[in-house]
Amino acid sequence: MFVKKVLKEHRLPFIVELDPFCSESNMAELRRRVADGPEHWHTNEFIETDDD
Repeated sequence: MFVKKVLKEHRLPFIVELDPFCSESNMAELRRRVADGPEHWHTNEFIETDDD
């Protein structure tokens, strides 16, 4: 089915986009936060549950 659609439309049947996580503005923010050091990092508390 996938191959038929590709051959019929001469393109992929979905849109390929860049991951917004890797945008230049986001990468700059990540570099800034890493440079600030661990004393500014936020951690989340791990909560165990008995859900089975």
